[in-house]
Amino acid sequence: MRLGKILSFLVLTVSGGLLQLWVLALMMYAHHEEIYLGSLLGDGGLFFFSTSLVCTSFLLLANQREMILGSADFNVTIILGGSLTLTSVVYYSSVLSGTVGRVTAPFSSHLGVMICCAIIAVVYAFYVAVVTKFFRSQQ
Repeated sequence: MRLGKILSFLVLTVSGGLLQLWVLALMMYAHHEEIYLGSLLGDGGLFFFSTSLVCTSFLLLANQREMILGSADFNVTIILGGSLTLTSVVYYSSVLSGTVGRVTAPFSSHLGVMICCAIIAVVYAFYVAVVTKFFRSQQ
């Protein structure tokens, strides 16, 4: 494994994938607004980040390896990807069904779940990168 590829993967996945958060924080700072986690993540954007990362990682995995019922790849995908997607959909639907149009940051009280989903998505993406040999040197 090449350390440079691993670091590039992590930096681009996290900082690039969450670019809207960095822009929002910069704009809030420029307007002298208080920056806190609830204001940055209150729109549920981490659910979108997580499910997008899981889906694109799954596409890469399924393109390079056969998904056989009971295989490690299938099991990891169901456990991590499936549970994350289901959790995201359930939370997103339940929160929005009761707050549509009433609250500007309806997900600010669900930060823990969103952060856990984001961490699980990065772990799954890392797993996919390892099993598809993304980190290996080209020789």
